[in-house]
Amino acid sequence: MFAFLKNSTEFMREFAGRLVSGRDSGALADAASLCYFARTRAAYVTQKKLYEYVKARMGTSYPRNFENDDFIASMNIAKMHVFAAGLADMTMFAVANGTDRTSLSDDDRAVIARQCYVAGLDENDDGNVVPEHRDEWMAALDDRMGGAVWRVTGADEHHFTQSPKALVKWAPITDSLKKYDVDIVENSIRFAWQEVRSDFFKRVDPQAIAASWLNSGDNR
Repeated sequence: MFAFLKNSTEFMREFAGRLVSGRDSGALADAASLCYFARTRAAYVTQKKLYEYVKARMGTSYPRNFENDDFIASMNIAKMHVFAAGLADMTMFAVANGTDRTSLSDDDRAVIARQCYVAGLDENDDGNVVPEHRDEWMAALDDRMGGAVWRVTGADEHHFTQSPKALVKWAPITDSLKKYDVDIVENSIRFAWQEVRSDFFKRVDPQAIAASWLNSGDNR
């Protein structure tokens, strides 16, 4: 019994660490720090809300499920899809607000957004789900960058449209139970993003980001 608990704990600890999260506190003053913030916060929120939902639904049977290879595979698939959606939401939010009222063009913003997204996928590439879906996810990101999307700024949740849906869709919970959870689960991740947005606005310096970008070779 004790050996099982030890093995389960070790696995869940390793599993939870597969997405690279971080809690840095410096100014967001260039594209690199902006992108780091986007991908690490997406990783943190993904892990926290996915595990919370699954654990709440499974109750005391939650640790035992980690003996099941199919469950582990389902959790890994869910984790990467929810992360991809959260990373897209965070990328759109961070770039729109991190370049607001600057001299950067929409083409500049699109380049920064793609760099942010690619960096997040590369840093958390599981060798399975990411390679299979990378092109699909990149195409979806490009679709989101049309129109006046970069003019949608502020602390509201306008950009956070995909991660709530992805969390409900991909969590390894039966559909017969999910139908009762939609509002609660989607609101749970929306609430988690509020804290992230609050932290972002305390630290972001759009003019410094723009100056750094224009002085770098990345914009060429």
